[in-house]
Amino acid sequence: MLLGAVSTLYDKHLLGRVGFDAATVQAWFSIYLALFFLPLATGWKLRLWTRHEFHWRWSIVLLTLALLVSDFLYFNAIRNPEALISLVASLRRGNTIVAFIGGILLFGEAYDRKKILAVLGVLAGIVITLLG
Repeated sequence: MLLGAVSTLYDKHLLGRVGFDAATVQAWFSIYLALFFLPLATGWKLRLWTRHEFHWRWSIVLLTLALLVSDFLYFNAIRNPEALISLVASLRRGNTIVAFIGGILLFGEAYDRKKILAVLGVLAGIVITLLG
């Protein structure tokens, strides 16, 4: 969460004070992300570790589009001079709740009290930020 907060503040700096467009920041973010994952993809392709066979699915394209749209909306929200960083960052952390529920409903992930308490803690933090 600390790295996410620092990232949000840096995004606000780039979009607000430096004056970059949201699309520019998103494009550079995508380039840096691709460079970051290139060694992992290369190791996977060269079979440097055991892996399962890759199967193409159209859901990959749909997830890519969903991530691009959500990042674009996030960068535009941060770009607004009146945007409350704590509010935007808290709402962005709400993806933990979606992933938790989706994991249970779609993939049958087992959850125990430790997981539910952590997710409830994230939810409580979002609610407190929204009310404050």
